[in-house]
Amino acid sequence: MKLNEMFPSKPSKYLKASDLQKREVTVNIKFLSMEETDNEKNGIKTKLMKPVLYFQGKEKGLMLNKTNGNKIAHFFGDDSEAWMGRTIVLYVDLVDMEGKMVEAIRIKVPSEPESEAIPF
Repeated sequence: MKLNEMFPSKPSKYLKASDLQKREVTVNIKFLSMEETDNEKNGIKTKLMKPVLYFQGKEKGLMLNKTNGNKIAHFFGDDSEAWMGRTIVLYVDLVDMEGKMVEAIRIKVPSEPESEAIPF
């Protein structure tokens, strides 16, 4: 039995790296929403407004970090209105987070045919 089966986490409305199943997924941006999220740092819980990207035909949104936001802006401009309908590819990469290597969702623009559909 896998550890996540022994200790299941509650379902999230936001994408996690594990949702991509280590595959690249091509998506079309539907809209961007600013949403209140829970944040905890040094044991202090706060509420923050964060941008969340939603995609056509997908239920979960991607909480947008600055790295991914800058990548999209590089290709499509810094006005998020210009992002709507644009195609991007979501993939998993290892990143350094507070001294630990963790899987994170990253973004690129497609250069090959669209990948297999993965529901999330």
